[in-house]
Amino acid sequence: MALIAILLSCQGIPSTPGRDAAQDSAPADLAAGQLTLRLDRSFGEEGELPLHLVLTAAERLLAVTDAAVYQLDRDGRVLRREALPETDGGSVALLTSAAWDGTGLGATVRWGHDPALQAGSYLALADEAGAFAPAGMLALGSATSEARTAWDPAAGRHLVLVSETQGSGRALSLHSVARGAVAPTVRALINGLAPGTSVGGWVGPASAPALCAVEPPGRIRLRAFPKGQAPVLVELTDAGRTAVGPCQLATSGRTRLVAWVQQALPVTEVDAGADIGPESLSSDVPVVRLVDPSGQAGAGSLRLTAYGETALTEAALWDGRRYLVLVRTGYRGGRLALASLDESGALLARDLELPLSYEPGKLLGARLALDPAGDLWLLYATRRPADEGVLHLARLALHLE
Repeated sequence: MALIAILLSCQGIPSTPGRDAAQDSAPADLAAGQLTLRLDRSFGEEGELPLHLVLTAAERLLAVTDAAVYQLDRDGRVLRREALPETDGGSVALLTSAAWDGTGLGATVRWGHDPALQAGSYLALADEAGAFAPAGMLALGSATSEARTAWDPAAGRHLVLVSETQGSGRALSLHSVARGAVAPTVRALINGLAPGTSVGGWVGPASAPALCAVEPPGRIRLRAFPKGQAPVLVELTDAGRTAVGPCQLATSGRTRLVAWVQQALPVTEVDAGADIGPESLSSDVPVVRLVDPSGQAGAGSLRLTAYGETALTEAALWDGRRYLVLVRTGYRGGRLALASLDESGALLARDLELPLSYEPGKLLGARLALDPAGDLWLLYATRRPADEGVLHLARLALHLE
């Protein structure tokens, strides 16, 4: 077991005059943070990309890739590997979301055409190791559909959002499914979304589920669906800016955090000043915004990284005390960094680089999950000159001053 401790002082992002000022402004002095690497173990077959990381009730983890589901123990050892089902044409089932329901893995599945099963979105209620049979999946929508699931322990149901083409637009519906149910309970949510709307993060509870989405022509929006009430729409797009996705959504149960990627302004539109070069302003950057219990968004988005290269938001979660957002930058082949915010949306820390062995190689992707004990679990993949890409499971402890 490797034990590496690093102490990083977060740097503030200089405010930039003009249209970019709101999203680049942040406190000059942010808290120092310490990340301790408790475990970093490679596993699995080469060439697979990480999609989801789920903790189970049996002290196990399920690492979902684009090819298989791995059941791991807490030392990163593979206990079982379940290859994902394939159609007769050879396409592999794509798990677009996954959640543990106390008995097994519930996952939304994108399925290609097969003589026995039409192309479309399905819900698979897999076993404790992630195994499922296509014939047992519950149909959700046609080939035009997207689906996301969240588990609501209070209701004892999977809350499945389905976005599907209807007429000239998109329609959203909520499919509520208990394990063992023959068919889902369906509730229409909204019609008439613009074609091309990209579904992002989806969270419960059943009384007021919420969705973030990127809608043409580059608007980022939060929609909440209180039961028995009209849907709530919160516009989050900064004036004059374009959201390019993907978006992540997390909730404390009171507030909601939305993280997305904002398209850079053309260099000719930004007066960076003498102390800031154009590189840090001409790349897409991840930003974040908080929505309070009344549905009001904080004033302007906050930039989540000072890295100049294009970056993505890989995950967002609430750890019981603060929001954590995982950012992947393109710096030197890729780096992973954490940003943290309190429930009011104040930035506590930024660019806490995860102490991993990055070089020589390229970072391919990462997913984050929270341990009940407070540590962070990380599923990531790197490709080095001598391999086709290797999966890793890491465990880290985070301490913020």
